[in-house]
Amino acid sequence: MKILHIIPSVASVRGGPSKAVLEMVQALINQGVETEVITTNDNGDNLLDVPLNKKIDYQGVPITFFPRFSPNTKSIREFAFSRSLTWWLMKNIQNYDLVHIHAIFSYPSTVAMMIARWQKVPYIVRPIGQLCSWSLSQKAKKKQFYFSLIEKANLEGSKLVHFTAEQEQQEASPLNLKYNSFVLPLGLNIPSQINQAKLKLHQIYQISKDTPIILFLSRIHPKKG
Repeated sequence: MKILHIIPSVASVRGGPSKAVLEMVQALINQGVETEVITTNDNGDNLLDVPLNKKIDYQGVPITFFPRFSPNTKSIREFAFSRSLTWWLMKNIQNYDLVHIHAIFSYPSTVAMMIARWQKVPYIVRPIGQLCSWSLSQKAKKKQFYFSLIEKANLEGSKLVHFTAEQEQQEASPLNLKYNSFVLPLGLNIPSQINQAKLKLHQIYQISKDTPIILFLSRIHPKKG
């Protein structure tokens, strides 16, 4: 089986989804599945310093990076438009048995779903929480228009929608979309335990042994509570 993964960015500045797709593809390769990633060189306000328009090894994963359109307007940069990514998909998407698309409301993901539908290539969508009520309430009018015009048909045209938690699946249900979905949590590579980690933290940051340390495993962001 030959699988293509598509995501707007694999830069660490984009958080969990970027990390997850790299580990997901590594796990598939370890199982003998032929798979690769296409994405843009997006890196937030900057661009990743990587070769473009050719497959490279990036953190142990085969990835082809395409140039992101980068005007001064942030909202347009964030959309991650890429003309060369579009043409590549038009020419190559039929070479894959399955396309796994990560994110919605972003140009690479949207155009990948549209091209897959037109060329009748089965695809799975991982909406990365963007169908939840909080996410949909951000820039709500723009998203409502975008959703009604394009993304609703893209989601309903998918083979499956991939949720990573039951709560995410439940929060999307009020949209009453006609698709099949499944819940599969993301796998994690657990790092080795660090002996006397608490003591080392106090030493590194020169904190008194009596001062408690709170570890927050997420972004500092309203969505994370």
